[in-house]
Amino acid sequence: MGKQAMAPLRRRQLMAWLGAAAAASSLPGCGGGGGKSLTDPVAELERYKAQQKLDEQAAASRQDGLVGVVLARLDGPDAELLRSAAGSTRLSGGRALKGNERFIIGSNTKAMTAALAALCVERGLLRWDSKPAELLPELRGQMHAGFQDLTLALLLDHLGGLMAFSEEADAMKFADFLEGFAGALPGTPSGRRSFMASWLLAQAPAAKVGQEFLYSNAGYTLAASMLEAAAGQDFELMFESLLAKPLKLDVQWRHPLGDDQPQGHVGEAASQLRAWQPLREDWQVWMDVMGPSGSANLSIAGYCEWQRLHLQAF
Repeated sequence: MGKQAMAPLRRRQLMAWLGAAAAASSLPGCGGGGGKSLTDPVAELERYKAQQKLDEQAAASRQDGLVGVVLARLDGPDAELLRSAAGSTRLSGGRALKGNERFIIGSNTKAMTAALAALCVERGLLRWDSKPAELLPELRGQMHAGFQDLTLALLLDHLGGLMAFSEEADAMKFADFLEGFAGALPGTPSGRRSFMASWLLAQAPAAKVGQEFLYSNAGYTLAASMLEAAAGQDFELMFESLLAKPLKLDVQWRHPLGDDQPQGHVGEAASQLRAWQPLREDWQVWMDVMGPSGSANLSIAGYCEWQRLHLQAF
């Protein structure tokens, strides 16, 4: 993709980019699984009350201005999953939510990326104290001196000092760099992530590495690039083979596809909501670079299965 194809980003596209990468999901901790049939009358009554409360919460969320919502609840790792849906897939022309639709889980994706990192460390592909330049030799000579002590663990703990990439200014800075870049841009996902990593580490730290907490989507993007270099595989393929497939998690990326799936909306107030407009593909691929920080999508049952595994471990 050459410079001529890189049209300037509109402000709303940038905010959509940031929203998809940085939005923290409001899904509660919950779990799935094929819970046992309840025959005890007292237990059945408690289950009925819990379901009724969940339905009330879903309805209240609609009154708060949400287009649609799916809620779930689990009272233990082996309990039956309760869920409730309210609203529709779109502000206009959509259908009623059923509860089995797919949603982007926002920054909760980071927990999955961190779990993948732990698997890679466990397999000896890299270490918690591995440094970016050890795995990405192209960074040597370009990296700002302030990042000399940066490690994988610090990135995952948001102690890496990288810019947040949760505000428009950071995205605009990188977009301006892309607009003015005279060379050939990478054509693969891992290549684009490595390219962005080089740019990020050439900037001055936004916080003191290892000392100051700064929530950073960019930090998880760099961490993913380190995992790719260590494993020699694109992040999404590695995620599927090492994490999703063994745990039977149906995880997809980007916004859910299909007319029956929820449509994202943007706006400062309920009266100002409008349907989110997808980016052009030549810019979408750069949004995908930050996928490990917030672009996983799955159903509420799938997300709850992920939570159930944690409850079992605890």
